[in-house]
Amino acid sequence: MDDRRKDQAERIVKRYAHLIEMQTGKAVRPYRADGYVNMMNKYGTSKDTTEGYRFRAEPVVPDELLTMYYEGNGLFAKIIDTPAEEAIKHGFTLESTKDQKIEDFYTEALDELDWEETAMTAIRWARLFGGSIAVMMINDGRGIDEPLDWRNIRSIDDIRVYDRSVIQPDYQSMFSYDPRDPFRTRGSRLGMPEFYHVTSRTGSFTVHDSRCLVFQNGILPENTTNSIYQLWGIPEYVRINRAIRDAEVAHGSATKLLDRSVQAVYKMKDLAAELATEEGEDRVLRRLQTIDMARGLLNSITIDSEGEDYDFRQFQFSGVSDVIDSTCNFLSALTSIPQTILFGRSPAGMNATGDADLENWYNYLERIQKRMVKKNLRYLLSVIFQAGVRTGEVDEVPKIKVEFNPLWSLSDTEQADLDQKRAQTQLARAQTAQLYIDKQVIDPSEVRAKLADSEEFDVENMLDEYDDENLFPDEPAEGGQVSGDVGQSIFEQGQFADYAEGTSTEEHKKDPGGDGEAPAAAPAATKLPQDMSDEERQQSAANAPQNRAKASVQDVKGDGNTSTPEDTKACVGVLVVSQGKVLSGTRKTEFGHGLICGPGGHIKEGESPKQAAFREVEEEFGISPKELIPLGRGPMEPDTGIQPYIFLCTEYEGEPNCVDGEMADPQFRTLDEIEQLKPSLFQPFADDVALVKAIANGEAEPEGFAPFDEDGGPGSGNFGHKGREGEIGGSEEREGSTSPYDGETSHGLERGVYSAKKSEWSKNAGRELSDREVQEMVDATSDYTRNYKDVVAASAGYSGVYATRGSLMDSEEKATAEKSAAAIEKAISLSDKYEGTTKRAMTMDKDAFDKFIAESSGNSTFGLGHLSSWSTGDDALKRVFRSRDGDDPDSYNVVLECKSKSGVSIKDVADVDMDEVLYSKKARFKVLDTNPDYSVGKYKAVKLTLEEVGNRGDSSDLDGGPGSGNHGHEGVPGQVGGSAPSLTPAASKLLHGKSEDFKAEFLVEKGMRFREVDKAIQAGKLDELVDEKLREVAKERKRVADKAPDDSKVRKSAEKASLEIRNNADETLVSYDEDGNEIARDTGSAHGVKSGQNNVAYSTLHNHPGDTDSCFSDTDVRSFANADEQVMYMTSKTKLYSLQKTSDYDGYSARSVATHLESLEKKYQDGDMTRNDLIAETDLYLQLHAHEYGLVYKQQEVDGK
Repeated sequence: MDDRRKDQAERIVKRYAHLIEMQTGKAVRPYRADGYVNMMNKYGTSKDTTEGYRFRAEPVVPDELLTMYYEGNGLFAKIIDTPAEEAIKHGFTLESTKDQKIEDFYTEALDELDWEETAMTAIRWARLFGGSIAVMMINDGRGIDEPLDWRNIRSIDDIRVYDRSVIQPDYQSMFSYDPRDPFRTRGSRLGMPEFYHVTSRTGSFTVHDSRCLVFQNGILPENTTNSIYQLWGIPEYVRINRAIRDAEVAHGSATKLLDRSVQAVYKMKDLAAELATEEGEDRVLRRLQTIDMARGLLNSITIDSEGEDYDFRQFQFSGVSDVIDSTCNFLSALTSIPQTILFGRSPAGMNATGDADLENWYNYLERIQKRMVKKNLRYLLSVIFQAGVRTGEVDEVPKIKVEFNPLWSLSDTEQADLDQKRAQTQLARAQTAQLYIDKQVIDPSEVRAKLADSEEFDVENMLDEYDDENLFPDEPAEGGQVSGDVGQSIFEQGQFADYAEGTSTEEHKKDPGGDGEAPAAAPAATKLPQDMSDEERQQSAANAPQNRAKASVQDVKGDGNTSTPEDTKACVGVLVVSQGKVLSGTRKTEFGHGLICGPGGHIKEGESPKQAAFREVEEEFGISPKELIPLGRGPMEPDTGIQPYIFLCTEYEGEPNCVDGEMADPQFRTLDEIEQLKPSLFQPFADDVALVKAIANGEAEPEGFAPFDEDGGPGSGNFGHKGREGEIGGSEEREGSTSPYDGETSHGLERGVYSAKKSEWSKNAGRELSDREVQEMVDATSDYTRNYKDVVAASAGYSGVYATRGSLMDSEEKATAEKSAAAIEKAISLSDKYEGTTKRAMTMDKDAFDKFIAESSGNSTFGLGHLSSWSTGDDALKRVFRSRDGDDPDSYNVVLECKSKSGVSIKDVADVDMDEVLYSKKARFKVLDTNPDYSVGKYKAVKLTLEEVGNRGDSSDLDGGPGSGNHGHEGVPGQVGGSAPSLTPAASKLLHGKSEDFKAEFLVEKGMRFREVDKAIQAGKLDELVDEKLREVAKERKRVADKAPDDSKVRKSAEKASLEIRNNADETLVSYDEDGNEIARDTGSAHGVKSGQNNVAYSTLHNHPGDTDSCFSDTDVRSFANADEQVMYMTSKTKLYSLQKTSDYDGYSARSVATHLESLEKKYQDGDMTRNDLIAETDLYLQLHAHEYGLVYKQQEVDGK
């Protein structure tokens, strides 16, 4: 065999082996040749036309196209809108609560926020653009770009919806999860942005995720073809645009086919021959035109009887309606909207009822509700309820279990059939219950209780609710053992032994009673204070944190137990300890969700704190305390105003098991483990643990803790005032008798507070005070914690550092503040005096410090000149120094310490929970000792130990009264009786507000005494005193100026141009960019100039025409405040003035500068001030006050050199 044959044989053998291999198959990916191939019609081959189809991704759809398509295509708009409207309009209910007042509260709150329209809009834009966010405007004291402060939610004011096209997510924060701070973002939203940047036509801002409700139109794969849609979801247009096009083309083409369905046919003998002639074609066309013109229902057609014929041919378009139906069916299938809703067509075909279509439609709406609405609604409700807790409209955040109302409404017949079946079921249950009652298995009272609880009952379920020991008392019950042996631990040593004495568990067996009534519901949680009614404002104020704790308690027991009604909002916390470890779990309620906490909660009506503590431990952790040791009262919670009762439990029955859903993951942790978890602790629980650690280590109780109330509450005999020492109940003896207080009460204070103060004040006044007098003094002192800045400013006569405060107050606010200041002064004069040591912190610059030390040294006396609040401990001093940068090396800290003689405790006057002491504006002090090395924590200070030496004032206080030797005028300093030298005419004018020297008036406003100003006038040293005041504010002016951008380039250009325009007869305005380049120069008249450039210019320069010098006018400042320019220059004949905005600039408040300058201008126009005085006082005012509004004021000589 030659080589060719041999090679051929080998190829055949290999081919045969390959065929055998394919036939036998393989274990993995075997070869199969079972595809259909038809060589005759090319099916399955490369020439098969169907094999040429390939799927191609839809191109990116511009957002502008989506908007235009929604605006102009009615069918598409209906597809977008209808599901959004249907998913929301049926409403929802909260299954977890049956309280009608709570339901009214959140219903009215959602109505106030226009929730339905907001949710519909958000779903619309999510379907149109793929996603949207609803930004909640929450008042929590933080910025919109900061995480939501759940502890400080005051109200939710509005919800604004933005579509995906104007939102840019912060993708860098999507995976920035920090286990040390797991709640910085909302829950565990890993993979979601922490921030969203919104850019709309009217402005832009950045919002934190915790303030957003995010609506996503489905979920896409990680590697989706369009990354824009990966986070949000895909717009509906992308998937349905071809189907909409086909449906619209089918409908539109059907009407056009009518024009083509009838065809006219004209027959003419020898037509071809006629057309062959030269004029034949024209004659034929004219003939056809004549026939077409005559064609119609009311016209006649004339044709030749021979050789002509005119007829119509009609075409049958069978199947057109089927094509239209198929396009509609396909579109309905893609959108999940039945044709009965989408096209308004009645059901047809075998399923003529359309029930199946509607059932699919409702399932689709339920998916929208679950995907888009439910989680967002739960989150919104948690915010609303938290605000309601803050305002006192709800007692606590309820469990939020949203259940949407049925989408399918029953007909009258169906509803009647359902009611009949329910009635039959209830009858059967009632008959069964009667049988059990007859057999004495259950008692009728149990049935009534069950009906009252749920309005229906099931006997079998009722029996299941009983334990075996209750159903079969003769049989031993299986009880769980205590988790581990409770051995000797740190909690049973040392001071803890004292806490356990006299503790009984009998009270735990008492019936805690039912729930108290909730306060009247009104959606004040969704309103700003200015939008509330008077009643709502009073309710909100009464429930504010500083006022809630003032509510009374009742039924004091010998061991300190107090029965507290629900409306006092008292609560308990329990520390369960075993083998040196503390029981804790993870909160599952909306408020504090995910934080670590121990057992605790609110006290219900009729419960004592111990009974509430016993109940909470059983409900949340499934164990029964054998003893509860009272530890004291915890610090007041800032978000609720509650000061909880704290108990210790070291013995209990059962094993911890969280069964009610409020807590999860129960476990015992050591104190070190709890300390490591401090960022994740629920704050009240953290406070309780701090108290236990202090007691265990033999240390003093931490700040803010207190023993159980010594006040027994109304009816106890020592409510609202001091009791007899060593006795429970009974009042301290007082002389005389006073009729009970019968006036109105407010601020959450009990009538007993007013009665106690009426008795005390009447005794000290030597007459019985009226109820109105008492009410004014108590209410003013109670209000002092809220409006103290206004009251102190009024007390100071709006002078000195309080002049600015006074300029911001209107006449009504001033009248209210002055009335309150007078009432507080009266209360101080009539109250029993505080006899302890008081302290006050002050921070000042070097010049003010030197002056203060000089004035207070030696034997001279001094006063603060206004109502002042002093603390009784160092913590308040630390807060003052911390808020005023007390660690700044350029700051001088001063601590005043004085044993009170005339001070009055705020707590004693108005039952306000503050350890502060009020001094009258007349209080005078003398320095006894100085300690230059005093420390308050990390802050160094100079401590002045003071002594009260008596009171005096500045106007009426100069008068010592008839017979005193200085009636109607000032006495001699350091001498009782005797008159001081009379005031000079200049000082007399100052005293009566008629001085013509504005500098003198200015110094008096700054708190300087009339006599000192008068002496300065006589000595010609008035300017020196003014310069001294200017030095006092120099440090603050420099601090503000350091925040201003560099304006050297613009200033250089302005200096040059000022020489060119300062002598112009008409006003000229020059505009500059940021680099000092001139961009415009406009000239007006002698009275002003207008320019279109000043709103876009970085800086402007203008002149004031005239022969005299000048400074900024009120018009200049007002225009500058309203414009975007950063620096304003004004040139006079000799000087260049400038105002520059800094990062501290407050545009709204800066308008008050213009208002003040306007008042000066009016004085000048009325002839009460010269032109030079107007310029000088304007300059002085801007030097002293411009920095308070974030403005830098400068003036300089410009000589052209």
